[in-house]
Amino acid sequence: MKNITSKLIALGLTGALAVVSFTACSKTKETTTETTTETTTEVTTEDLAGVYNEACELYNQGKYYSAKKAFERSQYGDWEQRAAECVQPTPETGEIWHDENMYSDNMILILTVEDSEEDINRYIAVYSKDHELVESVFIRGAGSVETWIPAGEYYVRDAVGTDWYGEQELFGEEGTYENMIFNEVEDDKYLTVLVVDL
Repeated sequence: MKNITSKLIALGLTGALAVVSFTACSKTKETTTETTTETTTEVTTEDLAGVYNEACELYNQGKYYSAKKAFERSQYGDWEQRAAECVQPTPETGEIWHDENMYSDNMILILTVEDSEEDINRYIAVYSKDHELVESVFIRGAGSVETWIPAGEYYVRDAVGTDWYGEQELFGEEGTYENMIFNEVEDDKYLTVLVVDL
């Protein structure tokens, strides 16, 4: 048995295949004033309340980043407190989720982050070649997580940021998202985990 260690300081292509959707429906009217035509469309309290209610719905759906942005747009009622509540508690370093069918007793994958600032966090998702989520881990600052996965080819998506908005929207638009490149020579986006007999 041979342990394969992979470090997150591998090369990454920012934005490649890392699709993060942000849903923020808005029914507000824009307020504009033109000096030449003097046309003004006002945003009513009813409009702001509607955006506030949309923000509440987004929050209840676990779309905390989108909810925060909607609360900020509404500036209605207790919007400042509600926007601040959208930032979720940062998970502890370790596995968040692991597919119960993708464990192995003989292969360990060690995900390591070195030289990171204390307030910089990472969410790492490991996918099978078939684009199925195998596991997700969270690392606060510098540290490492050991996980057990079967031999095979995987790709890894890395999200980096400070404010955590949950697994649906990760670090929001302020985060950095990338796919890790492990075999730079062949431009292979897959991490290959092999069983090696010694």
